[in-house]
Amino acid sequence: MRTIAFKTLRDGIMVDIAEGTVTDAVRLAQVTAGINLALDLAYPWLAHGWPELTRVSSETITSQVINLDALGTGYFGTTRVLRVTRNHPHTSDQPRPLEYQITAAGIIVRGDDLPATAYVEHIDAPPVFDNTAWATSTSYAVGDVRLQGNDGYYCTTAHTSGTFATDLAASRWAVLKVPAFLNIPIRTAVAASLRGGAGQDQSRVGLIQLMERQLEQVALRYENTSLNTY
Repeated sequence: MRTIAFKTLRDGIMVDIAEGTVTDAVRLAQVTAGINLALDLAYPWLAHGWPELTRVSSETITSQVINLDALGTGYFGTTRVLRVTRNHPHTSDQPRPLEYQITAAGIIVRGDDLPATAYVEHIDAPPVFDNTAWATSTSYAVGDVRLQGNDGYYCTTAHTSGTFATDLAASRWAVLKVPAFLNIPIRTAVAASLRGGAGQDQSRVGLIQLMERQLEQVALRYENTSLNTY
């Protein structure tokens, strides 16, 4: 999957609003909040999720329950479960969907003669960007996001920080990225909403409306190209 880094996306928006050299913390926070909202809107937009973001895992069914914590969706959790099937949903000619319900206890699977394991197709949650600077001698948990050298990184292994170069070399941090095909929709929507300057609540409403229009165009592009294949 083609991706872009957080710094690329954020700096592009700063240029779009003619503030590419601005380092004001308030403005950067506004841009970051706009990116986070746009991503929340974008990730589950299509009926079956963005093809690049879907995951499939084989999970054990215990007393008709699949443990949501066992999905292993990555560092940011799961946005939504798309379907549960007896066979692999992408490689099998007959996936054979199972009836299910999401509850606090996990995925409740219903039906006669349930298999011991089932395939769960799900979509990863979007990363949540943060402008907080990385610091040494600090305890970090998996999924924590920090800025270092103006780029966003997420923690991949719980640890107490030493020097960033050493921790990065030890694969304790990885660069935050988003799918490249979301670059233009997010930049367009976030920049336009910030240029409006009509107040935070109204800007949020405007961003949602703009992002929805942008995503409709992306969805049309997917329907008319080979990109909608898994």
